[in-house]
Amino acid sequence: MNVLLTGGSGFLGRHLAARLIEDGHSAALLVSRRFRPERLAALEGRYRIFTAADEAARTFRPAVVFHLASTPFNPPGIPAAEHYRVILGGTLELLEALAGTGARFVFAGSGAEYGAGAGLGENAALEPRTMLGAAKTAASILTQTFARMSQVSTIVLRFFTPYGPWEHPHRLIPSVIRSGLRGEPVRLRGGGRQVRDYCFAGDAVEAMVLAARATSPPGAVVNVCSGQAVAVRDVAALTLALMGHPCAIDDRRPLPAREDEIWENTGSNPGARELLGWTPSTPLARGLEQTIAWFVENPQWLRLAN
Repeated sequence: MNVLLTGGSGFLGRHLAARLIEDGHSAALLVSRRFRPERLAALEGRYRIFTAADEAARTFRPAVVFHLASTPFNPPGIPAAEHYRVILGGTLELLEALAGTGARFVFAGSGAEYGAGAGLGENAALEPRTMLGAAKTAASILTQTFARMSQVSTIVLRFFTPYGPWEHPHRLIPSVIRSGLRGEPVRLRGGGRQVRDYCFAGDAVEAMVLAARATSPPGAVVNVCSGQAVAVRDVAALTLALMGHPCAIDDRRPLPAREDEIWENTGSNPGARELLGWTPSTPLARGLEQTIAWFVENPQWLRLAN
């Protein structure tokens, strides 16, 4: 089966690209001029490259499109216009190119679309509190509208906090691992009081694979999350414990919180169970163990933060 992927050189995109190729699919990546293939070195020669959505739709004729391309949540200084250009503009361009092709469209949304809250289900109000969340919300609504108006088969997956190997070194868990390996105190933004819902990358990829072949209503929305609320500080402490307590969390000098900080963002996933038959299978401790082991074996990825 021909499968097209945007954001394939990103954290989750790399995991998904490897899974699709391992499953025997013919994979292609739709890339921009900023494409950086470092994460994909082991997959070189096993996927095609396209630089224009209409060309990919016309010549590759994908049966499924996974749309993961996005601006990052961090750093916080990315202009609003850039979030909207990449996320909303990119989604519109892709949906227009796919109209009439019969391709299944899987859009990677975000728990940030809901804003703040605990146990947020798919029917929760969309009240984003960041520009990235607002852009993701707009793109989700656009995706649902295309499903209703143009008969494009779409599904929106709202990811909460995925983690695992290949994650960017500036993110929480890799940065804690880096401090542990160096024996340096861990400083957390806002003291680590934020509460999140963590989902291991392998589980997130399984949800995407299931979404590609699921029979779902037009414009369906599914949360991809564990349903477990965990404080950032507790994740950092567990990571260090699994590493043998090589350093401590510095509670006397916490880093300042983001101006647009969301203090609690956790979900529930009834839609994933009902529409995809999916529940996460990797407990947090096991996922952290695998993530730690990967970064220990690949310390060069942590050095990219320097």
